[in-house]
Amino acid sequence: QLFRKFVQSSKESELIMKVYYDIFTGKEAGSDTFPSTLIDDLIYELKGRYYTKKLNEDFGVSSNVDEDAAEGATADGGADASQTVIDFVDNHQLTQIFRSKKDYLVDLKSYMKKLSEKIKESNPTRVKVFQEKANNFFKTFVNPNFDKLQLFGTDGDYDAEGQIMFVLDKEENGVSVPYLYIWKDGIEERKC
Repeated sequence: QLFRKFVQSSKESELIMKVYYDIFTGKEAGSDTFPSTLIDDLIYELKGRYYTKKLNEDFGVSSNVDEDAAEGATADGGADASQTVIDFVDNHQLTQIFRSKKDYLVDLKSYMKKLSEKIKESNPTRVKVFQEKANNFFKTFVNPNFDKLQLFGTDGDYDAEGQIMFVLDKEENGVSVPYLYIWKDGIEERKC
């Protein structure tokens, strides 16, 4: 009986992570492993961080250099090369996309229409509230900050089939902190 209680308490204390999947692409958009806030029951704001990621890490492969030298292989290749990345972008393999404001508005209008139709299927009373809140969020947050935003789609989604998420850096204690914004109604949460 003591063992049964231990197993039960172990299962209850297991950490369950929620991964957010884009409802149109089916690909990862984020997760609750990052500190997050739900703004106005509309959009998730995930707090990330910048970190330096080593590129071309040698996992013992360069030890074959002598054997491969005849084919032109070397152990060089920027072993010290590194890149500063945003953790949630790197972890969820988000794809940076580049849009002018005009093109972004065309994509946003198309996405909002598609998303509104999807919401109408499952929760018709939410559509009007969603549209009003989304319009207000665009006017008060996206539009005035557009030139400071980085735009992202899910992995490989250059054509914006899913939502275009955006990252805004905020200054906190003299440090630039990236925040990712994800439309709540545009994701499906799955426990892992």
